[in-house]
Amino acid sequence: MKITWGTVLLITVCAWPMLRVHAQSAPKRSSSKQLRPVTAYISANNQERQVTFVARTRDSISFVFGESPTGARQNIAIAQIDNVFFNLSAIEQGELYQAIRDQNWVRAVRFLSPVIAPLLPYLDLPDNNAVELALSMGDYMMRAASLRLRNARTVKDRETAEEQFRRAYTVLRHVTRAEWSSAGQIADLKSLQCLLALNRPQTARKLFEDSVEPMPGDRAYGLYWLIKAELDVQKEDFRSAMDAAVKSLCFENKNIDTFPDALMISARCYEEFQEWYRARDIYYEVARIFPKTDWSRAARTRLQFILDKELTKEEEKSAVETVFFGLKEDMNKMVADLLKETDKDEKVKQPEADEEPAEDADLKVFE
Repeated sequence: MKITWGTVLLITVCAWPMLRVHAQSAPKRSSSKQLRPVTAYISANNQERQVTFVARTRDSISFVFGESPTGARQNIAIAQIDNVFFNLSAIEQGELYQAIRDQNWVRAVRFLSPVIAPLLPYLDLPDNNAVELALSMGDYMMRAASLRLRNARTVKDRETAEEQFRRAYTVLRHVTRAEWSSAGQIADLKSLQCLLALNRPQTARKLFEDSVEPMPGDRAYGLYWLIKAELDVQKEDFRSAMDAAVKSLCFENKNIDTFPDALMISARCYEEFQEWYRARDIYYEVARIFPKTDWSRAARTRLQFILDKELTKEEEKSAVETVFFGLKEDMNKMVADLLKETDKDEKVKQPEADEEPAEDADLKVFE
């Protein structure tokens, strides 16, 4: 009989107290400059018109009617706009989906960037249809940077990864301006992960402390507590990190973007507490449930370490799964069997040399 997710959560949270922290609101950004012409449909005052945006200030948009950027300019206050529809049909959805399936994040960014990059300055416009894709692009950029950094062998590789994180941060900060959308808070929190990757924990912690704590059930809830856990791990406060990881696990909707990471942090904390059986069990479930992912590869590495050091060699006296469910399994054998499985399909394609991001001093995105 296999351990269930209920068991994993019990292993993680059993007898663990909950704490509360304070939270955040995304800072506003103002700008006033000429921008790349962007065609859109805007609804305002019960009318819909096709226009081309050509410039903006913090509170208004300059545009011309139709698809041409030439002609008499008009201005409209952002407060008067009801919604904005951008033409996103140029995104090759089939190719994008395949890149995501292949975990080729650089390629995924390349399919999104030509369409989304020019729209970044307009993401605060009410009810526009580009925000979610912009959030996805920032996320893919983070994943590409993480993969590059993890496999870095030279100083140049590390510098490239850091530049990718900086570009991801820039995109995500644009998305935070969509204060009307839950994507804005998600982007705000993801940008803090970029700061942690760039070794700026103090800045990340300060921004996090200024943030607004989501309510249970909110889209950002699991990510919020995951960030708290990551910040606590960075300062080696593993008990507080476990508290935060537990909140992310217990009150989240098992979001694939947060749930495995929260489990990995809880296993890391158990290692720090030398609770090797609990760490082993969680790593095992992560490796089994999320095959062919970075989480699986990281979990398998830690499982191999635990077996090699014989840290769970002795039989556990009171396993959680035995106490609650009456199960009795040889977990060490199950782990060993898992590790014997072929990993030939576990490798993720690395970005080719010619897939390094091009410079874009304006918007700092991959092109």
